[in-house]
Amino acid sequence: MLTQAGPKCDVCGEFMLLDKSMNWFTVPGITTRMCCHDSCKPKVELAISQEDWKLLPEGPLRKVFEEQNTEESNDA
Repeated sequence: MLTQAGPKCDVCGEFMLLDKSMNWFTVPGITTRMCCHDSCKPKVELAISQEDWKLLPEGPLRKVFEEQNTEESNDA
């Protein structure tokens, strides 16, 4: 995500240095393109390939899935 202070990793929520590579990715069900650190990229790829958001580390992206899961549980 882009903030006034600079880009933040959508996976872990930490600020990203502009001199490092930003890995752009999409997640099924979310239309927004996101970015992550090199170290977060394998975690995202694993979670997507296994179709299991619980494999994501704590951070903004996992929070979105947790909130969605809570809403679906409350609707049932």
